[in-house]
Amino acid sequence: MKALRTLRTARSTAALATRQQERVEMVAIQSVTNGVNGKEKKGKSVASWPERVLLRVIECCAPLEAWSLSQTSRTLRSLIKAHDEIWTECMHQLCSSKHILPQSFTDLSQAAKRAVRFACIVSDQAPTTVWQAQPFTPFVRSPLIGAALATGGRWLVTRSRDEVHVWDLGGHAVARIPASPSAVFDLNNGVKIEPSKAQSEPLESVLQLSQMCDGNILIHVPHVTNGAVSSQVLMCDVSHEQPTLVQLRSLLGNDVPKGTSSFSFKNQLVAGEFETAMTVWRWDLDTWITFTEDNFFDQPACPSHTSVQLHLIPPYLLAVWGGEAKLFEIPKLRSRRPRGKPAFMTIPALWSVRLPEAPNSNPCVGRILEDVYDESRPLHLALVYAKEEKLYNEVLVYRLPPPVASSKAPQSPVLVAQLNLAGNLISPTLAGGTVQNLPWSVMPAGDRLFLLRCGRKPNTITRMCTLPAAVGQDAEVSMCAISGRIALLDRAKGSITILDMQE
Repeated sequence: MKALRTLRTARSTAALATRQQERVEMVAIQSVTNGVNGKEKKGKSVASWPERVLLRVIECCAPLEAWSLSQTSRTLRSLIKAHDEIWTECMHQLCSSKHILPQSFTDLSQAAKRAVRFACIVSDQAPTTVWQAQPFTPFVRSPLIGAALATGGRWLVTRSRDEVHVWDLGGHAVARIPASPSAVFDLNNGVKIEPSKAQSEPLESVLQLSQMCDGNILIHVPHVTNGAVSSQVLMCDVSHEQPTLVQLRSLLGNDVPKGTSSFSFKNQLVAGEFETAMTVWRWDLDTWITFTEDNFFDQPACPSHTSVQLHLIPPYLLAVWGGEAKLFEIPKLRSRRPRGKPAFMTIPALWSVRLPEAPNSNPCVGRILEDVYDESRPLHLALVYAKEEKLYNEVLVYRLPPPVASSKAPQSPVLVAQLNLAGNLISPTLAGGTVQNLPWSVMPAGDRLFLLRCGRKPNTITRMCTLPAAVGQDAEVSMCAISGRIALLDRAKGSITILDMQE
């Protein structure tokens, strides 16, 4: 009995010591995180902590946070340099937060350093970067009309009129161009998919991606069938050696009016313009709501109006029409009413603001640059407008009020960047995001690719690289900031150019 009591006491003492050590490490992690975010209080220097604790702390950081720590002292910089495996652990943290499967990268350590390198490019702290371009022409049944890189940069999803294709570019630093797609999905379903018919304009977004929590890829594919808009949600399972494409939900043309042409996609939600209102559909539960604001389409007068551009930032929906932006809180979704119609209601906007310098016409394309929702922070919105009868395009980047802003006295939007390249026609497409709260946008113009940075140096325009050939109005650009990989589709030629940062 005495021996048993001694053993129990020893176990309890060991467990208590372990818990105390875990608490010390968690306090250290919180302290470092606050320091990275500019909230560190005065006290003992982080660099003076025991090496074991420091390594444990740094391994819990994302790559950019680890790099920020390495810049604070020689001790931390030497420690991180001496333990290259830290970058592997940091990349695991990033993969977990972004819902990326670690097998998307061949070398996690090198992948973490590439993510840091692009962040340094955005913050203007990196030397000149050389981009390697690889053009290829996919052999598919009909011409490509859309292309997008999934998060992580390994998987490229393309869209033709009647097919969706998934291409494996590999997990290396430089893409390996595949000879054929890894998976193909036939959108026909026995019904011929025609070009846009009975529509005032083509669909604005023919391919939209979202990342699932298990690392698989959600794909939203709107198209026109027999003159009516249909919408399909697919899933690409990339967890196995051979990826597969399956249909999760199909929205028949009878359920969406012919006037619908603007879509936004985010996880389980699809938003679209519904005649003179906006509809939000949760495809996995098949619940809906249609709503509008009184006189939303009457003011301001917009002679070039064709449709409302929508941006889902759950639980909110941002609508851009002409030179005005309105933010709505998405109402509670409901089951369909008889005859398949969604419930309809009228609600006020949380705020409505006029966009400075924006023309009184609809933007060609737009992007919400934040990929993680934080209602306490402002939103950044990048828009491409056609000006002077489309003789050239202009990029405008705005900082919008936070979603929690008061509807009675909303903050005014701020124009943080404006890009107008004389003699260069900016294609109506852009990719964008934020790094350390600094918004960035990438867009092609002629035979060059430009990076627009906003923050410490407003309107900083950098020519990233020269393209193998000039692109026109039919170009579409997509970028993964984690891998630093860019995919540029030239619809007119049916070719894609993959660009990677060279080591």
